[in-house]
Amino acid sequence: MLAIAASSDEDGEREQDLVRVFCERRVDGLLIVPAGDDHGYMLPELRSGTRVVFIDRPPGKIDADLVLLDNVGGARMAVEHLLAHGHRRIGFVGDASGIFTTVERLRGYRETLARAGLTADPSLIRLGAHDAAAAEGAVYELLSLPEPPTALFAGNNRITVGVLRVLGRNGIRLALVGFDDLELGEMLAVPVTVVAYDAAELGRRAAELLAQRLAGDDSPPQRVVLPTTLIVRGSGEVKP
Repeated sequence: MLAIAASSDEDGEREQDLVRVFCERRVDGLLIVPAGDDHGYMLPELRSGTRVVFIDRPPGKIDADLVLLDNVGGARMAVEHLLAHGHRRIGFVGDASGIFTTVERLRGYRETLARAGLTADPSLIRLGAHDAAAAEGAVYELLSLPEPPTALFAGNNRITVGVLRVLGRNGIRLALVGFDDLELGEMLAVPVTVVAYDAAELGRRAAELLAQRLAGDDSPPQRVVLPTTLIVRGSGEVKP
């Protein structure tokens, strides 16, 4: 078996181009982390027998096999943890607003605040932080507010890195929970509390599902949701 990999760089048009190239090479199956929101272009290939499993984000406008994380549940654990430690002004820094994982994690953040009787303050939400540098800018904006947040929920590990840079550079003690673990996160001066998941299991379940389809399984499309867990290390336990 030969595996071929390529990156869409979060570009929906590039994703389409790559899928077409792979299909022209008559691959038997595809594992796709989607960048676009309309996958109707794949219908001819699906009808011709190409097997597809989507990972991490659902496809748009087609039904297909899908393996996801419990993004809402993970965000709920993060915010509940910060609330339990006395925080009421909790900032959220997320990736681009059109990305499924950002939308779901923001939904979990808002719903958890609402269940605690709190209204999500729009001034405490920053989206569009696609890398650590952009996250740094978002954190500086939040810290410059007349009433800055006492805690932050970082939407992914790149954002967590940006948050840590700002806090470390300025000697600020602020509660922090990040979504996604990060390398050496437990080795920092204040180890980072994170919402974690088994990334290998995400890929393994998708590959197993694709193998089932290639072996002739024609059952309806499956939606597999993998759990997340909160790893408590210290940063999320900083008091207001």
